[in-house]
Amino acid sequence: MGRSQKVWQVLACLLVVAWVVSGCRGRSTPPPEPHTIQFILYDHPREMLTSYQQLAEKFHEENPELTVDVQPVSGSSALQAALSSGADVVLSWGWAIRDVGDLRPLDPFIEAEPADFLKDYLPKALESVRYHGQTIALPADLDVLVVYYNKQLFDEAGVPYPTPGWTWSDFVALAQALTKPLPDGGKQYGFYPSDALPGYLPFIAQELSALWGDDLLNPQKLRLDSEPVKRAVQWYADLALSYGVMPTPAEQRKITLDPILLGRAGMWLGWMSDRGGQQGIVKWKFPWGVALLPRGSTGHTIMLMDMYVIPTSSQYPRDAWRWISFLSHHTEQNAGLPVRQSLLNDAKFRERVGPERLDVFVQAAQNGILVAPGAEFEVYARALDRAMREIMEGGRPVEDALRDAQRQVDAAIQ
Repeated sequence: MGRSQKVWQVLACLLVVAWVVSGCRGRSTPPPEPHTIQFILYDHPREMLTSYQQLAEKFHEENPELTVDVQPVSGSSALQAALSSGADVVLSWGWAIRDVGDLRPLDPFIEAEPADFLKDYLPKALESVRYHGQTIALPADLDVLVVYYNKQLFDEAGVPYPTPGWTWSDFVALAQALTKPLPDGGKQYGFYPSDALPGYLPFIAQELSALWGDDLLNPQKLRLDSEPVKRAVQWYADLALSYGVMPTPAEQRKITLDPILLGRAGMWLGWMSDRGGQQGIVKWKFPWGVALLPRGSTGHTIMLMDMYVIPTSSQYPRDAWRWISFLSHHTEQNAGLPVRQSLLNDAKFRERVGPERLDVFVQAAQNGILVAPGAEFEVYARALDRAMREIMEGGRPVEDALRDAQRQVDAAIQ
């Protein structure tokens, strides 16, 4: 066999080997199997569904093998069912999830992200999702409680809009200026108790946090018959019973249409997510503004937090994290404040909310307290609610009602 013939044989063998190896490599890394991630929106307005569905489509474009099925649910039993039946990601508010044993720690996924991933998050939000040294959720956004006001009614009354640093006394003075009878026999109230939460609670929180730092309404320390609680409850009750700037419960039951929507309320409490009536069926048809809560002993407000969690029952935890990580870079779905500094500075988000309003929401969050009431707090809440009814409807003295409320708590949690 000639030298040239041997060379051709060697080359032919090499080509065969290369073909076989390349074929083997192709078979060893098949394309990923398409599958679906189940994403649960727990107890959130259906308006958010559209935003998440649009983001799910964008995520699918970037990850063709993954489809996100967005499902809204409500009710504690539905949440528990989602956590235990294989949902891959759940968006939950506050600490509606009571058993952290249902949640997969996220630290292994976070460690695979860029080193500065967590540095972009607001520290207060991150601290609230740590449990026994593990990160069990990724904060999504913060909904802060503020005072909303009807600018048109302020202008008609010739009074200035609320300013930073205003006090409970300033609040009463403005509410009195805004309260008046109407030609149809109704009444325009300077302050109207919206359904954002029990109206007295944030004012109680302002007094308590002055004594106990950021541990809001800690059942181990809270006493309903304490001086701070009595002071806040008396002030709140006086809004209706003494100053007449807020309807009494009896008066409120006679009101058939929402005074806020009708433009008959000067001020009310609401969440950032309420702005413009965006969480309701009817949008506000009047010019409105937002202000920090008036200062009691402190200027604290109340915040709720949305968070993403991966249940331990998830079939695709790594892909679930890819979805969460993707969401953490977007603001379209945020009804409240994003929890990443880079997103707070996003020009489109600022424009959507309005720069002046956003500044108020950010200031409120900087002085806000995250509410995460446990099971014992419900005992306090029921006793406090009963006391408020006795005070507001039965004319019972504040001190007597709160003393008995504390006795109810003591008997219930012995």
